[in-house]
Amino acid sequence: MENNMIMVKSASDFTIVVNVPDIPLHRTWKKRGAQYPVDRKLLLQAYYDPSVEYLFKEGMLTTNDVEFLKEVGLIEEDGTAVVTPLTELKLSCLI
Repeated sequence: MENNMIMVKSASDFTIVVNVPDIPLHRTWKKRGAQYPVDRKLLLQAYYDPSVEYLFKEGMLTTNDVEFLKEVGLIEEDGTAVVTPLTELKLSCLI
């Protein structure tokens, strides 16, 4: 039987809440390193919500499930990470 759960880990020092009203997905990560299993189908549906996509693209939420990362386009088929360019706002925050 295929494992239908993906371990999602917080990489942020702040509390992260995922609450997608259209699907039954409600999770809270209270500290860095907190991990919770999330159903693969629900996570794939939730990923296309802009807020959940943002959390993964910015690295606030992570997972070691390579197949999931390939499906949503966070890593290439050859295993290299997709690089997102810095926006003016992000660049100004770093300076």
